Amino acid sequence: MEQVELFTVKIVRKPRTEEEKEKSRKSSRKWYASRSEEHKQRDREKKREYQASMSEEQKEKQKKWKREYDKKREASLDLDQRRNRKIGYMYSSARRRAKDKELPFNLIKQDVADAWPKDDYCPALRIPLRIRIGNKTSAHITDNSPNLDRIIPRLGYVKGNIAVVSKLANGIMSSARPSEVIKVGKWFDEKYYEVKDTLNV
Repeated sequence: MEQVELFTVKIVRKPRTEEEKEKSRKSSRKWYASRSEEHKQRDREKKREYQASMSEEQKEKQKKWKREYDKKREASLDLDQRRNRKIGYMYSSARRRAKDKELPFNLIKQDVADAWPKDDYCPALRIPLRIRIGNKTSAHITDNSPNLDRIIPRLGYVKGNIAVVSKLANGIMSSARPSEVIKVGKWFDEKYYEVKDTLNV
């Protein structure tokens, strides 16, 4: 009688569709939003305690793993996916900054998507916008990184008062050549009066 080997079947998982992934993300966000501030604060404290207990070797190992993970994740995404992730990140960051600085905020994610240059070039300097995944480190933030900027700062993050420009254009007054300052200044001057007329301020 022929002997049959047991437990040799390899399970192949079916890749999840985008709809299934989005459903999972919505479920996670709903669960997190339902938790009390006490639970969230307790989780944050536990995380801080765990990180404080780690040795320098463990921290360096974790950083190395995170860098490798970011590289693999970035390589697996196409341009549209990276752009959508960046738009979502800029939206949530702007909402957080508005709350911290007590600035007006009435944007939705689509407003940021609409402000994104159609040709993926900075509208002020005409340099390509480079999107990279990962933490805010020098390896990921460059002069070509997209930034969400307020045309008239005091109005806050409101519809019609935002533009997606390069990091260089955003910080142009302190880090650029005179010719670049003139180019950005001219563009923002035109946008300033355009927004003033549109919003009647």
